[in-house]
Parts: sequence; C-alpha cells; structure tokens
Amino acid sequence: MSEFIKADQEARINENTEEREEIAQYVKWAENRLEKVWGIKELSASEGVHLRNIVERLLPKIKEEKGLIEQRKMSVDNGTEVEQEAGELWLFEMYGIREKDFLSFAVEDETDGQEYTFRPGESQMARAKKMELLDMGHDVYVSEIIPQKTKMDIESARLRQGNN
Repeated sequence: MSEFIKADQEARINENTEEREEIAQYVKWAENRLEKVWGIKELSASEGVHLRNIVERLLPKIKEEKGLIEQRKMSVDNGTEVEQEAGELWLFEMYGIREKDFLSFAVEDETDGQEYTFRPGESQMARAKKMELLDMGHDVYVSEIIPQKTKMDIESARLRQGNN
C-alpha cells in the first residue's frame, strides 16, 4: 500500500473520530438541557439513538454556520444552539410536543431584585427586556420554565411507551 493511501486512511480515521467526539458532545449538551429544562432524565436506548440521529442531521448546518462565523459573514448570536434545537426536534418527533407552546421565561434583574415573567410565545419580549436591563448596566439572569404538569405528562408518555 502506498504512503499516500496510508496517510489518507489515517486522516479519514482521525476525521471520523473527531466528528464522533463532536457529536457525542452535542448529544451530552442536549441531554443536559432536556434534564435541566424539561426534567427528562436517563433516556432509553431508543430515545438516545433518536437524539443522536437528530444531532447528526444538524451537523452539516452547524459546520456551515461555523464557517460563516469564521468568515465573519454571520454573527455568533445567530448560530444554531445545538442543545436547544436538538432537544426541540427530539421532543416534537418523539412526543409531538412543540417547546414554544410551553416554554416560559423568567428574566431576573439581579441588581434590583425585580423579576419579569414572559409566557410561551413571548421569547422576543424576554430577550428585549434582558437587553434593556443589560444596557442599563444591570446583572441579569434568564431562566427557562416549563410547567410541572407538562413535565409530569411527558413522564407519563415516556412510561406508556416504555422509554423510562
């Protein structure tokens, strides 16, 4: 076997290893977000495979956006948040749940102790309030809120499907 072919094969193995590691990291982030926001813990084998498949589908988009960001043709703020998008797709594809129908936001002004709550569908208003407070020099924390009943309904659906 020629040196060129050996070098090419080694490069492909390294590339595949790097991509697998990247996918594994994105899956872990998505799992962490599903647990933090939705209370979904310990994905079953089928749920985990489905989440991984979603991340693999998103990977070309992520790589394209990284290139655009490096070329300064796209802002980092407009890039895909893999853990959020993968989780949203997973919830919809596995359980028919659209995150935007349930996700509320709490914007906490840690400078003066005020808290502002925004209902589902008001994410733009929450972002605007966050920016307003930051522009005033305030320390701000934004949290995502899912109603406890919704979390319990998801857990019931997972149990019925044998995914927990």
